[in-house]
Amino acid sequence: MILGVFVLGWRPEIIIFSYIFETIIIGIIHIFKMLAVVFYSEKEILEKKSQNPNEISGIFAIIFFCFHYFFFIAIQSVFVFVFVGMNSSQYSSDFTGIFKNFAYLFSQSDMREAFSLIVVSNIVYSLKSFFIPKNIWTPL
Repeated sequence: MILGVFVLGWRPEIIIFSYIFETIIIGIIHIFKMLAVVFYSEKEILEKKSQNPNEISGIFAIIFFCFHYFFFIAIQSVFVFVFVGMNSSQYSSDFTGIFKNFAYLFSQSDMREAFSLIVVSNIVYSLKSFFIPKNIWTPL
């Protein structure tokens, strides 16, 4: 990210917003991880056969996670947009302007570059650390 500011000429505020987008990306990746566990984990498959009716289902837990996680990001985004946009009319400072602010950010080329970098790095990390078996990465 620092390299983006000094070499590629990104605005410093892009770094701040990149971390918000990274939080969103990490949440989406975690949703896929939870879905993989719920649908493909051997333990989960065995427990479904003898499921206790008082237990919370994995799908409900994922929906609960989505609501709380992304609501937190929305609140966090409002604060960041207010803080960064204090001297600017580019950003809306109310809760209803979050999507408008995100759309404006994605219209900026430096934000798209930073976002792409974050998406690729987080997907590669998740593939290596969660989705692809560990024995592939160890020498024979």
